[in-house]
Amino acid sequence: TVSRDANGFILTGAAVGAGDLLETSVAGVYAAGDVRAGSFKRCATAIGEGASVVQFVHARLAGVPA
Repeated sequence: TVSRDANGFILTGAAVGAGDLLETSVAGVYAAGDVRAGSFKRCATAIGEGASVVQFVHARLAGVPA
């Protein structure tokens, strides 16, 4: 299971010791947008985070650090 804060939002990045900004406490599982703790809860931000996570997924699948 992924780590969550007291309000139920998913913790990512340094908060859980993950290597990538949007990576959760489960290696290779990413969270973006409103479900993520510390996000701005805005549509444009969620879209941007979703687009950003693509590079992390591609790097993980290729076995190369992002």
